[in-house]
Amino acid sequence: MQREDAIALYRQYWWEPYGYDAIAHQCIATKIFGLTVNMGSHASHRCAQRAAGGICLVEDGILGKKSLMAINDLEALPLLAAIRSEAASYYRSLHQPPFEKGWLNRAYA
Repeated sequence: MQREDAIALYRQYWWEPYGYDAIAHQCIATKIFGLTVNMGSHASHRCAQRAAGGICLVEDGILGKKSLMAINDLEALPLLAAIRSEAASYYRSLHQPPFEKGWLNRAYA
């Protein structure tokens, strides 16, 4: 597969369907996208929702208007750190020791 073909597939099946273009900070959009490819959209979006916090934000795994507003209202670097922490917590909860080190590397990348 050519690089351009892979980019087109990722854009078609992961980036566009979840509206990551609506995320203000590219580093946040890229992190959520990468987690989605690995752990699925529901889990990655819940990580982002937990990281964004807020009492009015439902952790339902859907990046709707409220979730996107909460994500876009926060500073990128602290939010990125929080998403990484939530992703690591998710991976640890899977209790799969043979894969944990690689997953944690992915979470903190």
